[in-house]
Amino acid sequence: MITCPSFVLARVADREAPTFELVPYTCEPGCCAPAGWVGSRCLICNDGPVYGGTVEAITDVCREHEERVHDRVAVLAWCEMVRAIVALAQRVSLDETRTVTQSANELARSEALDDVVCLLAAMFHTHPDYDPAWAVWGG
Repeated sequence: MITCPSFVLARVADREAPTFELVPYTCEPGCCAPAGWVGSRCLICNDGPVYGGTVEAITDVCREHEERVHDRVAVLAWCEMVRAIVALAQRVSLDETRTVTQSANELARSEALDDVVCLLAAMFHTHPDYDPAWAVWGG
């Protein structure tokens, strides 16, 4: 059974993955493209953009597209922030299970952080692995 934190971290990994894939460049007969060229497609934009060229040149073009169109720096910062929130929630939960007694404040803090992780999971509520039992907010 997948846990809410594991689900959130898997979705972060999905977002952190490159937004493009390189594919062998296929030409129509008589095409002037040199052998060894590749094409690329943006996995977010679906059909486009598609470029053709050397692997190095295409990778640079794809990275530029990621930055300009998909704000890759912000996406990677978001990934880092979500990982930090999940790690904090897991650490607080682990710290508090070691103690025999918990104060009401410690318990509330742990539950609040668990709820934050579930709220992060709610961003992906349409994903097939999302568990509706994680919903903590009806709005």
